[in-house]
Amino acid sequence: MLAWTFAHLGELIAFVDSDDWLELDMFEVLYTNLKEKNVDIACVGYYQCYMNKIVKGNFCKGKLYSGENLISEICEDGYYNLAVWNKLFKRSIFDKIRFPDNRYEDAFIFFEILERVSKVYISQETKYFYRQRKDSIMNKVFDDNVLDNITYRELFLETAHKRYQRLIPLMSFNCKMGYFFVLGILAKSKDIKNKFELARELQRKMREGIKEVIKSDKVNFNGKIAYTSLAVSFKLYQYLFELNKFIKKLSGKQNILYP
Repeated sequence: MLAWTFAHLGELIAFVDSDDWLELDMFEVLYTNLKEKNVDIACVGYYQCYMNKIVKGNFCKGKLYSGENLISEICEDGYYNLAVWNKLFKRSIFDKIRFPDNRYEDAFIFFEILERVSKVYISQETKYFYRQRKDSIMNKVFDDNVLDNITYRELFLETAHKRYQRLIPLMSFNCKMGYFFVLGILAKSKDIKNKFELARELQRKMREGIKEVIKSDKVNFNGKIAYTSLAVSFKLYQYLFELNKFIKKLSGKQNILYP
């Protein structure tokens, strides 16, 4: 579980990752929106912070979610994000919700939270700074905690099948991207040989989704190349990754093959 600093303001609660920082007026903005919009959760935008630059995350012009399709609309829009750190909650939401033990991702309680609320507001203001680590993971040991990225996505798909059929295609696609994310890290680590069975199983699942990813407008051209190469061959993906790093050094541009 990530380390949290949390603010307990009477009937309200908020979380801040110990590595991150925020604007001084973030909680003032969240509190004002929560009261004026009469919602259960208020949310602000965030920045992704790297060593040499800061990039704005998903930008929302301000949106109120309510009604029976609240969860589906939040998932489909993608502005809310899975984290708890850029939000202010009514404390009662967490009366019977706890973060699971020995889990790296706080996303596991995503549906539990939203199933206990009736209104959510996302502000257009960007107030939270989320620290990103871009250290090279080539030839480093694979961290098994990364597998949580797959576990929660598969849990989301299972939940969609049970209660939110409208979200099944989206959650299925997200699973494929989870396999891609984890296998990409594993393929570049020095543990690829020790975890070869896991790697081949993830590759098999990725191959099942190649057509889905190629047809998707959620993945750019370079991402589709990266996905397809990893689904076909570890060595091909590693070669393209190294080639892309070389091109990046020459051009000074951001990496185009991920993760």
